[in-house]
Amino acid sequence: PLTTSKVEDIKFASPTPTPTASPIPTPTAVPTPTPTASATPTPTASPTPNSSATPTPIPAIPPIVTLDCDVDLSEQINNAHPYVKLVGPAGCVFLVSSIVITKPLTLSGVNIKQANPNAVPVTVESEQVVFEDCAFTGDRGGGDDEPRTHLVLVHRGLFTMENCTILKSMSVGVNITPEDVDISGVTLRGITGKNNRDGLITIQSNESTLRITEQVVIDNLRAAVGSLSQKHALSIENGVRSVFVEDVYAYGTDIGVAAMHSGVIPGPNELV
Repeated sequence: PLTTSKVEDIKFASPTPTPTASPIPTPTAVPTPTPTASATPTPTASPTPNSSATPTPIPAIPPIVTLDCDVDLSEQINNAHPYVKLVGPAGCVFLVSSIVITKPLTLSGVNIKQANPNAVPVTVESEQVVFEDCAFTGDRGGGDDEPRTHLVLVHRGLFTMENCTILKSMSVGVNITPEDVDISGVTLRGITGKNNRDGLITIQSNESTLRITEQVVIDNLRAAVGSLSQKHALSIENGVRSVFVEDVYAYGTDIGVAAMHSGVIPGPNELV
């Protein structure tokens, strides 16, 4: 039998509370560090060239000047700038006593006639002189007592003559001889000559000064006898070095191509 207990002796069990889930913390985003201006270098533009720098010059075409037929040719050559191209007017013949060329230049289409039988009409004293499509006529009359003067006398190298006519020289048409310096570099191409007393072309070293001529190219040379005699088409003398010769024609001359040596300068003529 149940006995009555005191109310204070009765204990009621409290219900077990349902455990509450712990809240899941929301993850906090890790801030991405922002690079500072000092961390990321600013790209540098390519350096601009200094405007004061001198640009590389572009080679210019030499100026072309048409000669005046009424003005002395020697005066026009002396007044010309170096490397200029002087063009002869059609139908003009320049009477020339003596011209000395002392600067690089080109004479194109110029017709020259010897005015003084005792003087060489044209003497070249500069490198890089060019004659193209020119004509040279001497004052030869055929007498034995005439002075022996060349039409063109060359004392410097890097000389070029192309497509020119040489007539009636009282001695040699074109004489190439060094004086105080060696001559290196000569080109003669397409040269025609007639009635030149001592020959059309003579190329030599100088046995007096012992200066040498070398590096010579001769191509398409035409020499003939007309109403007057002509000794040779080409003469190589006194130890000229490295001479290339091709296509030389001689009609009626005493000699076609001559190679001579006095023995004063060591070394032979070197012809190919």
